[in-house]
Amino acid sequence: MNRKILYSLFIIFILFFSCKKDKDETKPTIIVTAPSYLQQINAVDNVQIIATISDDRNIERVTVSLRDDNDIVVLSTITKKPNTKDYYLNIFYEMDNIHMLSGEYYFDISASDGENTTHKYITVFVNDVVKVREGMFVISNSGSMSDIYYLDNTYNASSYVSVSGDYLGAAVNSYDQQLLHVSSIFGSLTSINLKT
Repeated sequence: MNRKILYSLFIIFILFFSCKKDKDETKPTIIVTAPSYLQQINAVDNVQIIATISDDRNIERVTVSLRDDNDIVVLSTITKKPNTKDYYLNIFYEMDNIHMLSGEYYFDISASDGENTTHKYITVFVNDVVKVREGMFVISNSGSMSDIYYLDNTYNASSYVSVSGDYLGAAVNSYDQQLLHVSSIFGSLTSINLKT
């Protein structure tokens, strides 16, 4: 009886270790061609990212993000799922934050095969957008209607828009490029898109 139990345990032991999946110890390799180290980038550019990525098995995911010196992602992350051993990454990364400050940032290009992840860091220098005041807004209110005028740098005024309601306050949101008008009678907030 003991022989049968011992023989059964031996068979189970053999089956258990023979079915074990080989552990993947090899990380993907990443060779970055662009951007170059300390490349000058403007905060509104589209930056070309070029890299050759390979793995002995399969590359499941590639991500590209821009990070500040606190390792915080400052713009959107681009993710690709190539599912191949060799992958040629050639994308344009949109720098779409006009309020980024000048300084060193780094692109984090990572590749994962599902078990191992490799990161390549490319330091770049971002130049902020030069901000120039092109004009200002002046608001006139008659009690039930606010007339908003645009005053350019040469002090020429032109009618911009009229908003119904009295005037409680107004502000310009430069980040989202909006003019905000608040009326107390109607309790309303009007947002005007300055991009258009």
